[in-house]
Amino acid sequence: VQLMRALNLLVLKILEHGEFAGVLTALLQIIRAERHGKLEELALKCMLKAAKTVPERSGGAALGPVVNECAALLAADAAAGSVAARAVKTLLNELVKARGADVLAAAGEG
Repeated sequence: VQLMRALNLLVLKILEHGEFAGVLTALLQIIRAERHGKLEELALKCMLKAAKTVPERSGGAALGPVVNECAALLAADAAAGSVAARAVKTLLNELVKARGADVLAAAGEG
């Protein structure tokens, strides 16, 4: 139980203090690689938690790799109504609300 609490705290600190675009990209890669497993579930929860902080944290971040990873995950996900697809759409919506529709043009970058 103590180990799980310690790991949970570590993950939260990484989400709070890590390089924002890098953390999101890594979470999206985990979700894409670990379909329908416990790790995917955990990564989805972390990504949704990070999506809530987009307005405060996305300011100067280069979001091209994040948008590219979102597109790759959506292309790989056959079920458009899946939890992963809905979570990615939520993240993209938060990015657009925070940075404007121009963020989607960043897909060619990175």
